[in-house]
Amino acid sequence: MVSTYRALKRMGYWALLVSVPFILNGCIAAVPVAIVGGTNLYNAARVQYPDIKFEEPAPLTVTYQESQEVVWNAVVSSLQELNEQVSFIDKTSGIIRTEPRNFNDISWVDKSLGLATFRYAYNLVCINSSVNVEVPFTEEQFFNEKDRITPEGSNMMRHILFDHLNRKLNRVAQ
Repeated sequence: MVSTYRALKRMGYWALLVSVPFILNGCIAAVPVAIVGGTNLYNAARVQYPDIKFEEPAPLTVTYQESQEVVWNAVVSSLQELNEQVSFIDKTSGIIRTEPRNFNDISWVDKSLGLATFRYAYNLVCINSSVNVEVPFTEEQFFNEKDRITPEGSNMMRHILFDHLNRKLNRVAQ
């Protein structure tokens, strides 16, 4: 009788332990995902770009010393180097948009919220030798079925694009 009571008591603890993530889902459980998710994103990019300090804010706009034509060509060639597929390009207005795509074509499994896929697209305006970059970067979660904007990912992708451009062009002193 005593051993049966202990077994039931242990099962009760396990049931409580297993149910806690479901109770906290969407509240406290989401906080570690933002922290761990950003760290995982940065770690994946650090391997390929060890010189970039991803924790620092990436600029939204950079102006270069070269002519508009040279800057435009550098933007287009950088997007090609990054294997981005252009969905819209208009040289007169200076607008370039890329097709949305998965970040490094990988997904992460988070213990609290399940499978997450990260997607982004570049929205660029290149006029007067300046390049303005916006990168909508979202986390699509399989089990929660919701998109979440991930600022760390947007910052990281701006760093990567500007890293490519800064290797080809000379920035105007800020």
